[in-house]
Amino acid sequence: MFPCMAERKLRKDHEYASLVANGISISAIKIYLLNNPSLFDEFVVECVTEDRLRKLYKQKIGNFVTKSVPFRTLELQTRFNTNDTKEISKSLLQDANSQDLHRLILEITQVAAHVVRADGFMLYVPSNNEDELLYLDPETEQLKPYGNVGKGLTVAAHVAFEKKSVLVDDVSQDYRFPYGIGIGEDSVQSVLCLPIALPSEDLLAVVEFTRSHEKSAFNELDVQNVNTLFGWMAACLHEMNMRKVLNTQQKLNDFLLNTTKVIFDEMTSIDVLVQNIMSFTKNLVNADRCAFFLVDDDKDELFADYFDEGAMENGAPVFSKKPQIRFDKTKGIAGYVAKTGEVANIKDAYSDPRFNREIDKTTGYRTRNILCMPIISKNKVIGVVQMINSKSGDHFTNADESAFKMFAVYSALALHYSRLYNYLQLQEAQYKVAMEVLQYHLSGNEDDFQKLIAKPHLEKKEIPKEFPFYHFECDSFENIIPNLFLHMIQEVEEEKLIDKNKLCRFILTVRKNYRPVVYHNWIHGFYVAHALWVMVKTNPGIFTRHEKLALLIGGLCHDVDHRGYNNAFFQKMHLPLAALYSTSIMEQHHYRHTVTILQSEGNNIFSDFEPQEYKDILEMIRHNIIATDLALYFLNQKALSQSIKDNTFSYKDPGMRAQMTSLMMSGADLSGLTKPWEIQKKITDLVYSEFYSQGDEEKMHGLEPLPMMDRSTECEKPKQQIGFLDFVAKPLFTTLNEILPGTKPLLDGCLENRENWQKVNQKDKVKQAVDSNLNDEYSFAFEVSDSSASSIRSGNLLVDCGATAHIVTDKSKFVSFDKSFKPDKHFIELADGTRNKNVALQRGHSEAIIGIKDDQGSVVKAVLKNALLIPSYPQDIFSVQAATEVGASVMFTPDSAVLRHKNGTKFDLERHGRLYYLTTFDVCEGEKLNIAKHDIQVWHEIMEHCNHNDVSKLQKFGRRYENYGVGHHQVKGFCNLY
Repeated sequence: MFPCMAERKLRKDHEYASLVANGISISAIKIYLLNNPSLFDEFVVECVTEDRLRKLYKQKIGNFVTKSVPFRTLELQTRFNTNDTKEISKSLLQDANSQDLHRLILEITQVAAHVVRADGFMLYVPSNNEDELLYLDPETEQLKPYGNVGKGLTVAAHVAFEKKSVLVDDVSQDYRFPYGIGIGEDSVQSVLCLPIALPSEDLLAVVEFTRSHEKSAFNELDVQNVNTLFGWMAACLHEMNMRKVLNTQQKLNDFLLNTTKVIFDEMTSIDVLVQNIMSFTKNLVNADRCAFFLVDDDKDELFADYFDEGAMENGAPVFSKKPQIRFDKTKGIAGYVAKTGEVANIKDAYSDPRFNREIDKTTGYRTRNILCMPIISKNKVIGVVQMINSKSGDHFTNADESAFKMFAVYSALALHYSRLYNYLQLQEAQYKVAMEVLQYHLSGNEDDFQKLIAKPHLEKKEIPKEFPFYHFECDSFENIIPNLFLHMIQEVEEEKLIDKNKLCRFILTVRKNYRPVVYHNWIHGFYVAHALWVMVKTNPGIFTRHEKLALLIGGLCHDVDHRGYNNAFFQKMHLPLAALYSTSIMEQHHYRHTVTILQSEGNNIFSDFEPQEYKDILEMIRHNIIATDLALYFLNQKALSQSIKDNTFSYKDPGMRAQMTSLMMSGADLSGLTKPWEIQKKITDLVYSEFYSQGDEEKMHGLEPLPMMDRSTECEKPKQQIGFLDFVAKPLFTTLNEILPGTKPLLDGCLENRENWQKVNQKDKVKQAVDSNLNDEYSFAFEVSDSSASSIRSGNLLVDCGATAHIVTDKSKFVSFDKSFKPDKHFIELADGTRNKNVALQRGHSEAIIGIKDDQGSVVKAVLKNALLIPSYPQDIFSVQAATEVGASVMFTPDSAVLRHKNGTKFDLERHGRLYYLTTFDVCEGEKLNIAKHDIQVWHEIMEHCNHNDVSKLQKFGRRYENYGVGHHQVKGFCNLY
């Protein structure tokens, strides 16, 4: 490390070894000469030259001829070459106030070197947590590497380690310093080295003065001189630092005053206060970055919302608010400070095992040093401030610690009062919500309770046949829903610990506490619980007793006290619930309301459970209800999907099990999307009705609703449903099916309804084309009726290329009826893909007879088998498709249209607007008929029954416009021709 000094040390060691080998030591020689001065005189007279004696004499009497260190810089000469000490002091204060004191210390060192008549001097600056020294080149004023701090090295390294002055008469003979001064010539003999340290024990520099062999060694007077000079200098610097501290305290007082004003005048949130603390702390200790963590004592965690990424705006730091991070209070440097309440001043972050290097790798930011300090209130750590990378030096100093300790007191006070105010706000919000709830809700009706408790369980024949399946519809069974839920609980509660009376009262109270909103009501709550029950039944051996109970209770209560608005609405409208809960607003309220019901008299169904059981099942219920927040679904589904893909999913893993029950809650909540088409459409209409009500409310307050909540975009409903099914429902039920195979019907229903919505979407496009008169492009669409059809008798047959069954409006046309036909089981599929029940009143058992005129003018008797009687239609409908399947053909030209039987008989089709008709006659009018020759019943042999595919496409539009107050025979609609 010091090659020249190492060589000299080896030479001296060799000489010393030779003396020792001969049994003579240097000390022994000195003692012998002192005891025998005559011998020394003889040696000097005989062996020492005159020139050497003259030099020794000059050194002895101090009559120097060699000049001491001169003033080297013009600036130094200018600064001190004046009679005005006031200007000198101003100049020194100006430099001392600067961040870099090295230049000032260098000038004072040069003055001191001249005072003590030194041949040379060196200024060393501590680095790397005072473990290394740099030396300041007097000529270039540049810092250069010197060596390590410690004993057994150089004089400066020793002084930096001990922080005490050292006076060395002959450095070459002092074996404490084997490397001498490390830098310099061999002529250096005497060394005076002292530390410049503040009362805070912070080491500013090490100053080293040297004299050569030609001069006498430094003495105690020299030591006094330099100690006086540098002692005063250190004292002045310390006082200046104290003045800075006082200035800082004044700033702290201003900060406290401003904070108090903010808290009590503007009543700000704690977020503003956190940013103020971070900003002031960063400036206080001149840190490059700052982080502030608050302590959550309930969960033993630290959390942060604001992060310092080094951004500045108008000269002030800007902190970014991002998703909250949380970690255990025992982890990391901040966790250590939070747990112990001790300061952590880490001068080398990478040498501390508590430091997480991964953060630097991720961000690309290099952490060198850290000052992490607690904010303590009432003998408890309430926050931790972590300053990163001092910009004033290579580490944070004791003075930085002292400054922050004063600031921490004010910060603790500000945080305490801010939290107190926020707590009062929270209490006020809770009070408002509680009063709102109490004003609306009452306990379940006592008469209903007595009826239910009198007959809680249904007989087997009373349970609907479809009840064990996902597609169960409860509209016709609303009066027995409490009994059905009791049946579900009875199946999963093997130990029978739940009191029947409490369970009955609990169910009725939950029903009462559901508001009569359009969709998120008692029926929806039961549907969700029912879907979860079927999941448990169809996937046996997976769930524990407690999990089953928590799923069913959580499902039933997951939307209790729902107001018909989503979470975003409460935030945008600044309603009390939004102030009470920061995330998952309604879900947290549903859970708290569930607990309120459980804690009310006669409703605690878990009262007979062990305390730990009670606590565990409540936590499961909380987890399940919160999981219905769709915002939480996406990350959960992604994690489960990845674990399945990686083949790492396990029912035994607690984390994955929790993710699975969360996905079950999401699936049950959206199970309405998987039910049969008619039920699903009805549910969708209810959902949109609630959405549109919220959208209307938002518009009244000047807000822009989401498209799905804007009733002006109702035409986009099919497209929106397709998007939701693709983006949310399909991945959900796919993943759920992979984990729980018993949920496959949910996936199948989802995919089937997706196809149904796709059909509706396509047919809506057709309607839009017709409405826009795009007849050429969509020539397969036609109107049901128009003005030119008014002259046509209702008995005429409308030619419909799509129908595969005949529709007759006149009951007298039927020879007989099919007595086994059940109208309530018959569906008519309409042009938009929906179905209608009870449209066809009866079906012909044998045949229906009508008369049709052929192109020769003869009226023939036509026999229509299995025709449907639908009096509500404006005209009869004749199926061309059925006819063509048995050999007939139809030709349409611009001027005429003809229906040709396979035997050659032709029937003209009369055109009225865009509609075509076969002219019919009443066969009872006595006209001559040739039935045998023109029997066309073979054209109309259709299936033995009618289902939703064997129908007309017209009824929908008659009903639609009737609802708008338009007469049935004036309506217009459309139909697809296949």
